[in-house]
Amino acid sequence: MDLAALLELQRIDTDIERSTSQRTRLPEIATHGEAERELARVRAEAVRVAKARAGALAELDVIESESAAIDSHRQRLEKQLRTIIAPREAEALQNEMATLAAKRNELDDRGIELLEATSAADEELGELAVTEEAAGRVLERISPTRAADQQLWLTLRWRAAHAALDHSRAAQALEQLAAGQPARLESLELPVRQRQDGSWWRRPALELLADHLEASGQQGRAASLLLLSSRADAAAAERLLRGLRLLSDLPTPERDALFE
Repeated sequence: MDLAALLELQRIDTDIERSTSQRTRLPEIATHGEAERELARVRAEAVRVAKARAGALAELDVIESESAAIDSHRQRLEKQLRTIIAPREAEALQNEMATLAAKRNELDDRGIELLEATSAADEELGELAVTEEAAGRVLERISPTRAADQQLWLTLRWRAAHAALDHSRAAQALEQLAAGQPARLESLELPVRQRQDGSWWRRPALELLADHLEASGQQGRAASLLLLSSRADAAAAERLLRGLRLLSDLPTPERDALFE
């Protein structure tokens, strides 16, 4: 699966190199869209594999605990067996020990399966990381020069990062869109989610950038950004209130530094 993805990305990369001198706006965007979708797919797959790996490790911990309990129980039964004379009691203990041994074998077999699964997950995550890096290289090579194309390209980059919950790259794309003037993002509304009727729910890029910064642990920068809101409407007032709340949660030295 990942080999095919790598080959596809190599094909896209080759197409970009061959058509550098004759690309037009639409083919450029189409190629970017292919790489964007591949990057989002790879990251989603990596999340799925990582969750499965975490689940396998958690189950291994449970198996280890249950196995230790069985071993301890068997040791107690073995000691007890050495002190019993009555045949019936001895037989009952032996049957119980056999049941514990069978359970222990089942746990061992399951443990081996899980170890193999985590090993395979580690290998797959490594392959996905290579594929993600290749997709990222393709995206970085496509850089429109016209202002309109540049904005569309950065918007596409943001959408890919936003879909993959990559807050760092999403913030980077929006900061590039701001071009050193973050206040301008308040009037730029970006599509966030498509409604059932086909229309798009949009939010100001200023809010979206604050979301990504806050999710990245940069509450101070998010607060400063929200306080740039200058509109006289309810949404702007809510942004200002949110910025003030973020400021109030900051340590005093960090809060004071924002006003220096």
